[in-house]
Amino acid sequence: MKVIATKKADHHFFSIFALYYVITSVVGFGSSSSGIIENGGEIPIRAIVHGALAGCWYFLFFAQVLLIILNRRKLHIKVGKILVPLIIAVFVSGIYVVLLRAPIPFETVPFEVMGNEIGLFFIGVIYALLGYIYRNNPHYHKRYLLYTLIILSGAGVVRFYSFLGYSN
Repeated sequence: MKVIATKKADHHFFSIFALYYVITSVVGFGSSSSGIIENGGEIPIRAIVHGALAGCWYFLFFAQVLLIILNRRKLHIKVGKILVPLIIAVFVSGIYVVLLRAPIPFETVPFEVMGNEIGLFFIGVIYALLGYIYRNNPHYHKRYLLYTLIILSGAGVVRFYSFLGYSN
């Protein structure tokens, strides 16, 4: 028997995921950044730029879900056109941040985890491109962009759970 999610169930599912990733990124990176500053460190401008771009993408992803729930498809399409170059900028700036990042002695996130991010960035770009290619097929479009969100969020999720005390 083939089970197809209802439109309402999809709306709940994607809005919960979008909200989860907004919260984990804000809390995770906020906690990590404040820890760096409190310990006398500085946050490089490249990391601030990457964080601002990624933050915009997270919030706009959540806004996109809300626009679909509110039946504002035309506005959803207009905002989607902004998200294409934005996600490319997030991935490019993320690779730049990872390549130039040095281990921070007091940070609880293992440095080795950050090195794996480059491979994930490329997988995320593939999912983002598939989301764009399938933009006229909502079933695939939203799932590919959710995969992009999940791939993009690795560092934020690790920091979020570190904030909660689930680190080594």
